[in-house]
Formats: sequence, C-alpha cells, structure tokens
Amino acid sequence: MAKKAAAGGANPQRKQAAPVPPDPDLTRAKKIVTRRIFIFQIALGIAMTAFIVIASSVAGEYDSDPIGFFWPAIGAGLFGGSMGVTRRVSLPAYSQRIKMMSKSRIGTFMPVLYGGLMAGVAFIMFSSGILAGSVSASKPESAGGKTSVQSTTEDSGMFTTNLFPVFSAEADADGRVTIREWLTIRPASIPDIGKLMLWCFIAGWSERFIIGLLAGLERRAGAPADPQDDGV
Repeated sequence: MAKKAAAGGANPQRKQAAPVPPDPDLTRAKKIVTRRIFIFQIALGIAMTAFIVIASSVAGEYDSDPIGFFWPAIGAGLFGGSMGVTRRVSLPAYSQRIKMMSKSRIGTFMPVLYGGLMAGVAFIMFSSGILAGSVSASKPESAGGKTSVQSTTEDSGMFTTNLFPVFSAEADADGRVTIREWLTIRPASIPDIGKLMLWCFIAGWSERFIIGLLAGLERRAGAPADPQDDGV
C-alpha cells in the first residue's frame, strides 16, 4: 500500500523524446539534387522557348507546315519528371534514394529522362486513338496538294471519355502519311493541345501512369500481366 501511495503521489511527468538531429549527409544530398534539377528546369525552359520561337519563325517565313507537338510533348514529360524528383526530395521515404541520386548526375537525371520517355509513349497512345477509341480519318482537300486528316474516336478504346486529345495531321495527295507528316502531327484544337501537354506532364510526373495503361492494354489483349507492374 505504501508503494502504491508513493507511486501515486509522485505522479512523474512523461519525458519527451529528444528531437532527432538532421542527417548532414541527407541535407547535403538534398541540396545537390535540388540545385541540379533547378538548373535543368531553367535550361529546359530556355530550350523549349527557343525551339518554339525558331520553329514558328521558320514556318512563317517559308510558309511551311506548322510544327508538330511530339517534341513539346517530350519537353512536358521532362518537366514533369523534374517536378517529380523535386517532390521526392522532401519525402522521408526517398531519403536513401536521394543520397544515391546525389552521387552522380546520371542518377539524378535518370528519372527525368524516364519521364520524357513515358511522355513519348503517351503521345503515341493518344495519337493512335487506342485509349479513347479507334481513329477514323476524314480527308477534305486543302491548299498545296495536302490533305487534312483529323482523327475522330469511336467507342472501341479502353475508355469512353473526352479527356484525351484528338489529333490532326497532313497527308500527301494520295492520302499517305509519311514520317515527315507524322513528326508534324498536332492536336486538332487548342483544348486538345492543353489535354496533350497536361497528360504528358502527368506521364513524366507519375511513374505508374503509363505502366498502368500498358498493363491494362496487356490484359485487354489477353496476355497475363505481371501483378507487380499494374501501376497499383
């Protein structure tokens, strides 16, 4: 009884745990990765601006076809990938990965390049109509012996939605689409441009976005997909 009374009368306060000191190696790694990504984003912005200005001026001077959106889409994916790396810097779960990325420039920019690659895959998927439906081309005659080809979607894709961009391209007089015409492919309208750039940014930002779509296509084709690669 005396022990219980003494324990009850003492009423000791619970000691607070001492704050964990920051890891100097992790702090230095975060600074290195953040500085590299920041410089890359500035360089990418300058390069994309110069590309658009030069391509637009050349197209206006020589009255050539408008520039396509393949390379701007890649740029959006690269920017999305760089923003994804910036987000991971502040997440404790990526601490060891950030340390490894800071040891080499290749390790730092590999996720960014991967984001650009995924944006290219997204561009191909959107332009093919495989996500929102099959592509049917309408070919009204236009000036210069070219034919305007607009892709319209039918309810045969993975999704029934208007969230994905619709494309238009220039074909030759015989209705054929060559590599040159494919490189100049572009969205059919301004809203479609916004959709394309946003989805390509998301493809670079999220590593699982395109992986999940590819896994869905694999299941639709009847092939067994790896459950570890379904993007979930």
